[in-house]
Amino acid sequence: MVQDGATIQENADHGDANASPPVPAQLTPRQMLAIPYIVSAPSLRRGAQAARIGRNTLTRWMQDPNFRAEIGQARRHVPDLAFAEINGLALKGAIALADLLEDPDPRVRNAAVRIALQHSLKLKEIAEVRDRMDIMDYAFSMLKGQRGAR
Repeated sequence: MVQDGATIQENADHGDANASPPVPAQLTPRQMLAIPYIVSAPSLRRGAQAARIGRNTLTRWMQDPNFRAEIGQARRHVPDLAFAEINGLALKGAIALADLLEDPDPRVRNAAVRIALQHSLKLKEIAEVRDRMDIMDYAFSMLKGQRGAR
């Protein structure tokens, strides 16, 4: 099928609720550059402003199923990106805390030791809870397997 001069692949089963969106056609470089701004903004209006595109332009782009598919895909990746960023910040925080453990001021070192110990105990508790949950998940899957075998 040809749409707006770009070739897209149609989904063979139009009635499938889980049908994948059209395969993204070639978006313009300007559209691709605008997507992160649009997705990260609290509203489409603010996203258009951040991407330095007009509201009418964004409205026109949003009518294109290929552009909407790219926006949707980018939105689905936001939690993963945020989690990766938080993990990076946690690593930077751990490095900064390690530096504070070497500070010449004993009060700073003492505070850093307290923080390090508190967080290590919390991490141990979380690991123990995760282990218990894994055991429970395994037990539930075994029970389901036994019920299915009957």
